[in-house]
Amino acid sequence: MIVAPVGDGCTLGAVGKGSRELNLVRLTDRIPRLIGVQSEAVQPLVKRYHGEVVRENGDATRAESIAVRRPRNALRLLYEMRTSHGHMLAVSDEQISAAQRLLAHEAGVVSEFTSAATLAGVPTSGIRIFGKSVRRFGYHRRSSGL
Repeated sequence: MIVAPVGDGCTLGAVGKGSRELNLVRLTDRIPRLIGVQSEAVQPLVKRYHGEVVRENGDATRAESIAVRRPRNALRLLYEMRTSHGHMLAVSDEQISAAQRLLAHEAGVVSEFTSAATLAGVPTSGIRIFGKSVRRFGYHRRSSGL
């Protein structure tokens, strides 16, 4: 499974194409499932993936680098999503912020806000992060013991 934030769809579409071609020439035995994550505020590819009507306007979001209202690589990405039995989903700024804090608190990683959308979008079906089964994201401050 490959999870990535999606704006125009170029990066995840290229990863899907490359994975599919590696499988075609038998350098891999399977194609990884692609999971694309967009902001709830601006989610044209999520809506298109789910067969919904896309409106060009969107709300404000802190995930500015994926806030693409008219994605240029929609057809390629949606083809690769179907081929990989992938999924597109949207997350809120609050979920991204919680994932950003989780990365800092649990892994010592300071991530750019949009990059944390990847962790916020991790599916809840048996995926384990930091040795814990993921059901939902929330941030709970650990006691420092002082």
